Amino acid sequence: MTHVYLQWHNPTNQADKGQALLVLPCTIGRAPDNDVVLPEANGGVSRHHAQLFSDWRGLGIADLHSSNGTLVNGRFIHQTTLTPNDHIQIGRYLLHLQTTIRCADDNCRRLISSHALTCPWCGHFQADAITRIG
Repeated sequence: MTHVYLQWHNPTNQADKGQALLVLPCTIGRAPDNDVVLPEANGGVSRHHAQLFSDWRGLGIADLHSSNGTLVNGRFIHQTTLTPNDHIQIGRYLLHLQTTIRCADDNCRRLISSHALTCPWCGHFQADAITRIG
């Protein structure tokens, strides 16, 4: 089971933003039955716009035949594998995806962003990947 941390915002409306810890696969769109609901219909978001998934190549995104398309790094995609720091755009929304890790504290073990220096729940310092080996 793959988890990711997703943040999104609408640059034309700074109050229109959100974040979620998701289990893949998951869908994104303006319909309420999506895992991530981006409500702005006039912003170019289809009812069922895109799907985030994980396969043997890593994390990926697929456009679900949306009306306005899904962009990754400024290019329209049908389906693509994502790499760190890719820029995802759905309608007016900009999305930032991060992988997750478990908190290193044995009493916590919650899922957190792989970029977190400390766990937001217990405050435990997260060592970098090199010091975690072993």
